[in-house]
Amino acid sequence: MSDRVEIRVGDRTVQLSSPDKELVPGVTKRQFAEHWRLVGDRTVAHCHGRLVSAKRAPDGTDGDVFFQKNIPAGMPSWISHAVVPSESSDDGQIDHVILDDAGHLVALAQFGTVEVHVGTWSADDPWQPREIILDLDPPSNAPVEHVRLAVQQVLELCDELELPTMCKTTGSKGFHVHVPVTGVDQARARDAAQLLADELARRHPDELTTEFRKEDRRGRILVDWWRNGGGATAIAVWSPRVAAGAPCAVPIHRDELDDVTPDQWRIADVPARLDDVGDPWDDAPTPVDLSAVFDALG
Repeated sequence: MSDRVEIRVGDRTVQLSSPDKELVPGVTKRQFAEHWRLVGDRTVAHCHGRLVSAKRAPDGTDGDVFFQKNIPAGMPSWISHAVVPSESSDDGQIDHVILDDAGHLVALAQFGTVEVHVGTWSADDPWQPREIILDLDPPSNAPVEHVRLAVQQVLELCDELELPTMCKTTGSKGFHVHVPVTGVDQARARDAAQLLADELARRHPDELTTEFRKEDRRGRILVDWWRNGGGATAIAVWSPRVAAGAPCAVPIHRDELDDVTPDQWRIADVPARLDDVGDPWDDAPTPVDLSAVFDALG
């Protein structure tokens, strides 16, 4: 059993220590690195230049599992990173990893990163989001049919407003609906997301809610529009999760919804998924300026 291996991805080389250490039950650090070697370019294609918040389990799930926004100490010198202001930080700033290429994702795996979360805007164009995200967050006991229906209800409203959409599983309980945008600032994108969420809750009051307090949801699915707030993040496409087998956030075709569960594909399933259907996000729709949302709902 080797205590160090070399992982080559594109023009980058990452020295992987303790490659056989399990970061989550059933998945080793080497398997996380190989996952990113396979799909990292796809994640970067959608999230290039975005600021990373990492969920790390460097000693596995029996050790500390924690979020880290600052770049981990000791990362390779070629890692792109940027200091940004942050009211939540003790010193008023955070030095984020910038998602530049697939090598960055493998390097994050070396430091025990399991989940990669990103914001909606890139470091070179701050506060100008590339998308809004509606997160369908069900209660833990919600039947998957109810969650699928919630996604369909979001898609129906977006179709009515002629908004382009892209869907993904989250590797957890729910789904994300992404709307590619252009020419809007962060505040306007957040306001548009709130308008959409409020309209969905108005149209479907028995199934959907915008109440963030769990005790106020009464079994309904939360349409979480706060993923579009200033410092908010969402799970990156193709990112694994901290759970046994490392279920992944996988892009889907909307006509697959009737047959898909939010945590259906684990790291071990991803190669076959790509072989079977490819990447549904390869042909991303044209971004919009969200004027239709404000004209109809504002």
